[in-house]
Amino acid sequence: MKRIEVKRVDTGREGTVFRYTDRSGKHQRQYTGKHTNNRIEEARHELETELNRTGTGQRWSAFVVRAEREYFDGLALRSIEKTEQTLRKFAKLHGDFDCAELSPGHMLDFQASLRDSGLASATVDSTMQTIWAVIRWGVDYELLPMVNRPRKRNRKRDRVTHKSKGRSLTGEEIDRMLAAVPQVVHKGEDVDAFVRAIHAARLMGLRLDDCHRLRFEPAPDAHWVTLDARQPFITFCDVQKSGETEDVPLTDAAVAWLKSLPAVEWIARGRGERGWHKTTNRTGRVISAAGQKARILTKATGGKGGGPKWASLHDCRRTFATQLLASGMSVKQVQKRTRHADHNTLLAYYADAGHGENLQSGGNLVGAHQK
Repeated sequence: MKRIEVKRVDTGREGTVFRYTDRSGKHQRQYTGKHTNNRIEEARHELETELNRTGTGQRWSAFVVRAEREYFDGLALRSIEKTEQTLRKFAKLHGDFDCAELSPGHMLDFQASLRDSGLASATVDSTMQTIWAVIRWGVDYELLPMVNRPRKRNRKRDRVTHKSKGRSLTGEEIDRMLAAVPQVVHKGEDVDAFVRAIHAARLMGLRLDDCHRLRFEPAPDAHWVTLDARQPFITFCDVQKSGETEDVPLTDAAVAWLKSLPAVEWIARGRGERGWHKTTNRTGRVISAAGQKARILTKATGGKGGGPKWASLHDCRRTFATQLLASGMSVKQVQKRTRHADHNTLLAYYADAGHGENLQSGGNLVGAHQK
């Protein structure tokens, strides 16, 4: 259903005239309050919100039931668990209210309750992103009224340009990173493990910590890869929560790469055989050093110490998501493969349409590993 737009058409001594077209035809309303531009714009926004208010007569509990049936469809198990937990906390604080009464005040009170409960700031921010994603879905399907997200003004931050997270890489750039890995590792370190981590991020969309937990045989403390001619996938098992397994499909390129690997047990295990210990931090630093050695710049500023940002393992993961979106795969399908809790994160930081030239080159990743 098309959203009703309210326009200011005339301002005089008697007041300001707002004009709009609702479902029954053209109408106008006069505003006679304070005549400052800020107050007039606020009044226009209030009128527009009133005209577009939806959800009357529907209780929040009924909305949650529908969200569990429709919004959860296609989400990863971890995302579903997090969203269910967030909705329970929200309902515990506000109770079962009429959806038409939903306002920014509900969201601010919910955020304050999370902070008062002693949660870490990162956890509070992640929980708020989850509830806002559900609210936006409800607004898009006209189940909830439009709720504007409160913006806490930070003048110092406003003077800084938005910090993008990087960009996708071309196949040639990834090949250069792979060639640079042997030049930046320490003596005795397993070069192939770092190379496999780059391939895993690029072809399977793995995060840094996933590379250390990914194994080729089932284990109680690790994820594992299952290759089957009918349904190749990665099985993820989170032993810290429910212990349920989650199957993430693999692309054809990932299957071809995995079949080309020699007989290995781990993608990048956390402990070496010659007296050195490899952590996720070490893996990330080696791959970033390879990106710098290959002179692959992803951002002029924003790196360590405010300097340039060089290609990292997460840029390989971003390339994986960007190319899937560019191939025409739906956002839900890509979200399943990247395991993002909020699809808006995927669209905001991974769908970098400004680097479309990077999507045309896939790189000879399998061949580069076999050399």
